[in-house]
Amino acid sequence: MSEFNEAKEPAVQQTLAAQILDEDDRSPAQREEDEVLAAEMQEFVYGTITVLVALGAIGGSRIEPVPTQAIAVLIGVSFATLLAHSFSAVMALHVRLRRPAQLGEIRKELSHSWRIVLAAIPAMAMFVVSAAGLISPTAATRISVGLAVLALMWMGLIAAKRSQSTFLGGVMFVGAATLIGLCIVAIEIYVHHG
Repeated sequence: MSEFNEAKEPAVQQTLAAQILDEDDRSPAQREEDEVLAAEMQEFVYGTITVLVALGAIGGSRIEPVPTQAIAVLIGVSFATLLAHSFSAVMALHVRLRRPAQLGEIRKELSHSWRIVLAAIPAMAMFVVSAAGLISPTAATRISVGLAVLALMWMGLIAAKRSQSTFLGGVMFVGAATLIGLCIVAIEIYVHHG
């Protein structure tokens, strides 16, 4: 009986793949546009999560953060993540191509990575405002966390809309994005206060 199932499995997979292709009525240009948007969102979400981790460490201390040091941490973490992601993307490109990647291919692969750093700008702006004495460093941290969670919610909403989810599906996307952001903050606070 298992031999029959093993022989049947590739046929089922081929049928499922054909159904997916039949349902995809996008033009090649639309597919390319979706790929670009997906890569941009992926990098921005990755950067936002990196910012949340850094903010958890900054705000998790029992001592109020120094705004200039917080800015330095955010810049450092963002660029370190950018470099790590870029390096792993280039390695993956070599594996996918099964040959050394050409410079243009590498550039295309890395063209979205700068969004990792872009995601840190709202938090850095809050600490600049704090350094100017307009808000406390604690308020800057809390506002930055709120902005990062809102960014994750917004990305969840965009993903839900682009994937043509139902209203319930959209709520689930946004809820999952919010939960992930809050879990990251909770883990960081627990690590630093636990």
